[in-house]
Amino acid sequence: MHPHHPRSHRRTSAAIAAVCLGAALLGAAAPASAAHRDASASVVRVAVPAAQGSDAVAYWTPERLAAATEDSGSGDAASDAVSSDAARTNDQAEQVATVSHIGRIYYVQEGSGHFCSANVVDSANGSTIATAGHCVTRDQTFSTKMVFYPQYESGGSPYGVWPVVGGNVLTGWYQKNDDDQAEDTAFMAVAPDSDGDTVASVVGSSPVLFDQPATQLVSAYGYPAVGRFDGEHLDRCIGTGTAAGTAQIDLACDMTGGVSGGPIFAGAGSDGAQFSNVAEYDYTVTHNIGPLWQAAAQSAHDLTGAIGT
Repeated sequence: MHPHHPRSHRRTSAAIAAVCLGAALLGAAAPASAAHRDASASVVRVAVPAAQGSDAVAYWTPERLAAATEDSGSGDAASDAVSSDAARTNDQAEQVATVSHIGRIYYVQEGSGHFCSANVVDSANGSTIATAGHCVTRDQTFSTKMVFYPQYESGGSPYGVWPVVGGNVLTGWYQKNDDDQAEDTAFMAVAPDSDGDTVASVVGSSPVLFDQPATQLVSAYGYPAVGRFDGEHLDRCIGTGTAAGTAQIDLACDMTGGVSGGPIFAGAGSDGAQFSNVAEYDYTVTHNIGPLWQAAAQSAHDLTGAIGT
């Protein structure tokens, strides 16, 4: 998560069969997977070799899960600097019960393990999750070993681990990173479980909306892990969004690093339609900011939904 300028049953994914956050996903520049510009030029497609999915599942041992850190962007320092209660005003996030389709993705960037938040969304393949673009790629290098834990809490998921098999990231983020934070979104597809069931059929999914206004009642969810948050429980903010420029939504909310990729829903609950994802915060760490999903995000969503899993 980056600062805004100034502006019960366990499932095991069939990583072997159909393969593969917050990682099995892309391989750095070329080694693990290939990135392709889509004909629409609005997205960059990511393909993941089948073997990488099973490797990702095996990679994430309990020890590596415990050692992973929230996204290591420059926002962490700002978050630590104002983590005391005295620095906070209102609009604090509250811990809430887990939601089956909201979870955490784990991935490797620059040799280190990290995590972000993510959500299962309605799609043609029933296997699509939404997250932040910077959890998938930075400086045109892709994360690896990406996996998704739905309904994450305290180190695990009742539904097991689902490896990422591919997806699409918006071109603006892929090419420009922080210079185009309004496109800090990615949609990724995960493999079905060992019974052949899709993640949406097992845990549910959220409707999606595009071209929505920023000014409306919204709720943001995720797993913040810096300051007063422990990252092991789901947190939520509810409030009225405001426009940040022409293509972002700003919500008064003090969630910190680790919440990146978390869903922003229309309305006050997790049963609403998702139309944005948390991507950054302001330097006071009292506001969360996300891209308003527009045409490029819709292309990324639809293309990811067409990936056969």
